[in-house]
Amino acid sequence: MARFQFWGVVVGAAFVLSGCGVLEGPPAPDVGESDDAGSAAEGPAQPAAAEPAAFHFDSGDLVLGPFDPEDVKDNLFDPCTEISDAEFAAAGLVKRQEQPGHQIDSSINSCSLDAGATNFSILLVANALDKNAIESGSPVFDFEVSELPQAFAFGSPVDSISMCDVAVETRRGTVSASVSTVRSTDAVSELCPTAANVIISLFAL
Repeated sequence: MARFQFWGVVVGAAFVLSGCGVLEGPPAPDVGESDDAGSAAEGPAQPAAAEPAAFHFDSGDLVLGPFDPEDVKDNLFDPCTEISDAEFAAAGLVKRQEQPGHQIDSSINSCSLDAGATNFSILLVANALDKNAIESGSPVFDFEVSELPQAFAFGSPVDSISMCDVAVETRRGTVSASVSTVRSTDAVSELCPTAANVIISLFAL
């Protein structure tokens, strides 16, 4: 009888131990770790594409970039009508009331600005010629504009006029600030910074 009871205790203990193992089961996976693994598999979020550089006017954005001269002839930017007096004022510039030669021809639009007490003549020009065409027919100056790396500078093909244009290509033509003088004492080194200031002021709007 005692022998039967001993085996009953062994079998009972084994049953209890086995039952405890079934109830506990393997540890549940960590939900947070699973989510992290899924996110890592998808890779890091991609940054949003940067907007193209542009002049921002009430009439619309003037996006910088190369263009086809044939495509812009009928849609050449007009600085005199597409930049308001308020925007010129915000840039610290004044449009002259009289605009001689506003549209020189179908490939050039210009707007005369008040040069104040200086002996300079200041024009804002939109040209249907691109950078390559302009530089092939004009002297090119080694002048950089840190605020506008796309800018380039060139002079007048006519030697009797001291002139510096600081220009950028846009989708609607090459836009430049042109500063000139007939005084031989005014060096190009004085004209280019003035032209650059005009372009930078408008780009900062």
